[in-house]
This record gives sequence, structure tokens and C-alpha cells, in this order.
Amino acid sequence: MGVLVRIADLDDLHDLVHMAAYFTAESAWGVTFNAEKARAHLRLYLMTPGFDVLIAKDGGKLVGGAMVAVAHEFQKQPFGYVGKFYLMPEARSMTIANLLINAMKEWFAAYDVSHIFVTATAGLTEREQRAFILLMKRAKFKESGPVMWLKM
Repeated sequence: MGVLVRIADLDDLHDLVHMAAYFTAESAWGVTFNAEKARAHLRLYLMTPGFDVLIAKDGGKLVGGAMVAVAHEFQKQPFGYVGKFYLMPEARSMTIANLLINAMKEWFAAYDVSHIFVTATAGLTEREQRAFILLMKRAKFKESGPVMWLKM
């Protein structure tokens, strides 16, 4: 059957919340997952124009996703933002990652964005962090300085 990448809809919400629990648990930020808040945040992406969740399904099983959004801010052409990019542990392959990245690029192209921004801020292990950065570099993304954070 192969991997299918498409825009998620409300019928995918349950599986998306389940995936969000996985990526929250993998983060080193020490935050507690909340299914109700995850459902509300994902619903915002599913129902708001200029926001979407792109999903990868293998044999009908959700194996990855990317939360994408456009913002016009102050310029004529909008910027594109990747809020989350995640592959389930059993699906971490270049094939699935590249399918999802290509779908992201097509989605952003449809909005005529001038730039796509993605951050490596998931609080992953050093090895996973390097793998994510390398993945994005292979997809032609360039590094542009550090991200700052403050624990509150």
C-alpha cells in the first residue's frame, strides 16, 4: 500500500493527539502532556485557514506529521512556519521524512511563501537533534542563528 501523505482532517484528531503524547514524552523539556489542550491546539490547526497538519500514514496507521502555518506579518509574501515535525519511532526513515518534507514544501508553495522557518527546539537527545538538523539541511534548509529560551 505504501505511505500516503495528506492534509489531516477532524477524523484524524484522535490519532494526532496520540502522536502528540509521544513527541511530548520524548522531549527533554520536562513538560506534562495534556490531551485536552493538545486536542484544542490541533483542532485550531485543522480548522483555521492558513494552518494545517500534514500527516504520513503507512497502511492506514499514522506514522508522522508536520504542523504548518503561514503568516503575512509585515511583508507582501507570507512566511511559512513549521510548528512541529515528528515521525513515530518505528517510522524514522529518510523515505518517510522526505515524503513529509516534500509535502510541506508543496503546501507552502501553494501559499507563495518567501521563506519557510523550522526550529530544532524539541528538547531531543544530542544525537536526535543532530539527525533532525542534518535532515533539514539535506532538504536545503539553512541554519540562521541560535534560539534562546528561558525556563519560567
